[in-house]
Amino acid sequence: MASCVRCLAKGNPSSLFQIRVLASVAGHHAESCRAALKLGRYCSGCVCLSGLSLEQVDILWHCLVEDAECYDDALHWFLNQVRSKDQHAMGMETYKHLFLEKMPQLKPETISMTGLNLFQHLCNLARLATSTLDNASSCELCGMDQLWGIALRAQSADISRAAIQYINSYYINAGKTGLEKEQEFIRKCIESLLMASANLEKEAHSSLTSTERGLLMLKTHLEAFRR
Repeated sequence: MASCVRCLAKGNPSSLFQIRVLASVAGHHAESCRAALKLGRYCSGCVCLSGLSLEQVDILWHCLVEDAECYDDALHWFLNQVRSKDQHAMGMETYKHLFLEKMPQLKPETISMTGLNLFQHLCNLARLATSTLDNASSCELCGMDQLWGIALRAQSADISRAAIQYINSYYINAGKTGLEKEQEFIRKCIESLLMASANLEKEAHSSLTSTERGLLMLKTHLEAFRR
């Protein structure tokens, strides 16, 4: 640990941040995670840093989100940064990095409810940020594809239902008429059912689960559309 700290100390201003994270995660996880997550506030108020850089976000993610014991607490910290205007450790560029580069690393099967909530908030930010840009559709597709995966494959039924509810709301409220993305919704439902059917013999349990979720998605979508 000491040699690692000496090596890092020779680097750029983010070295201090990395040293503190490494020193924290070397101790007891329950306390170290809380200590490490406070580093965002520390760096925001530091003279040399106006907020977390992309590199520092990568360090936090690697040290904490990729650690099973710190995973959910770290995601909760990121969620607080996204949804609170009083938090200043991250800006739009780091939110974009988190959305496009880091969140796709979370497996749909094992994502937590905190992870899903974070992803939904980042999706909303991405839609607002790109609403007037030509590449808005590609950015939305990136997020929606992962949400579909969560809805169909999450091990937790509660997380799956929450993802289904978000997806239904997204498609029903798209555009002025609520019908602009209906063809896309139907197409993705059919594709998911066909894929589950094709994999039925190889992966019976997961395929049946995806089929059940796909049919539930259609059912709840029709119910919500009639309201």
